Amino acid sequence: MNKLNKSGAMGCKIRFVCICLMGINKFQSYHLLHNSERHRTILQLPTIIKNKNSIKIAYYYLNKLFNCSFERGYCYEFIFNPELIELLFGRTPKQQFFIESFYKVYNTKNLLKFVLNHLISNNVKINFPHVNNTEEYKDILSKILMNGDKFKGVGLLFHNRFIVPELFDFIINQIETSKDCSKMVDFININRLSIEYTGLNGKAEKIEEQREYGNLIKAKYQISNKFNPKIKFSIVYKIIFETVKEIKIQRIY
Repeated sequence: MNKLNKSGAMGCKIRFVCICLMGINKFQSYHLLHNSERHRTILQLPTIIKNKNSIKIAYYYLNKLFNCSFERGYCYEFIFNPELIELLFGRTPKQQFFIESFYKVYNTKNLLKFVLNHLISNNVKINFPHVNNTEEYKDILSKILMNGDKFKGVGLLFHNRFIVPELFDFIINQIETSKDCSKMVDFININRLSIEYTGLNGKAEKIEEQREYGNLIKAKYQISNKFNPKIKFSIVYKIIFETVKEIKIQRIY
C-alpha cells in the first residue's frame, strides 16, 4: 500500500466519503462489468467510507479495475465518486476505466463528468430520461464529443422529444464551426426519436433520399467543417410517415 500512503489519502483525517454517486434508487449500489471472456464482475462495496480500513478496501478494488479492460460496463443509477478517486489516486495522471461499450442510463452533470474524466471507450451510450433544460448539459456534452481520442462514438437517447431539435442543432453547429474538428468522435447516434422531419438547412448538402422497405425512408446529407473543409460528416435520417425515428452522424473523412 505504499502508493496509497504517498498519495496522502492515508495521512489525511478520515471523513465520510461516498463510494458511489447515486441516482434514483439509493439501495442499489452494485457495479457490473463484463470482461472479454463474458465473465461478470460484480462489486458490492460499502456505500460510505467511514474509516481507514474502508479506504484500503476501496483503493484495492479500484486499482484492480483501473488495470483491467472490459467488454461492457453498465451505469444505471450510480458512478464511482470522482472525489473518492481523486482522494485515493491524486489528480494526475487521471485514472481511467477501459470499457469497450459503456451504457449510462441515469443522467446528471456529475455522471457526464465521470464519463469525460474517468472513461475510455469505443462506444458510449448516454440516456437522458429526465432532462427538460438542455443548457446545463451543452458544455460537458460538447467536451465529450470533442474527445475522439478517448471515445470512438457516442449514442444519445432522449425521452423528451421536444429537446432533441435544439441539441441536434447544437451538435451540427459543433461540426461546422469547431476550430479543431479532427478531435471529434467518429460517429454520433441519436435513437428512439419521434420528431417532425424538416431536413437540414444552411450549408448541408442533400446527397440522396430513398425508400428502404415498407414506409421507411432514408435521407442522407453531408456537411463540412468551415475551418477544414476536408473534414466531412454524413447525417442520415431514418423517417417513417414524415417522423424521424433515428439520426446517424458519421465522419466520412
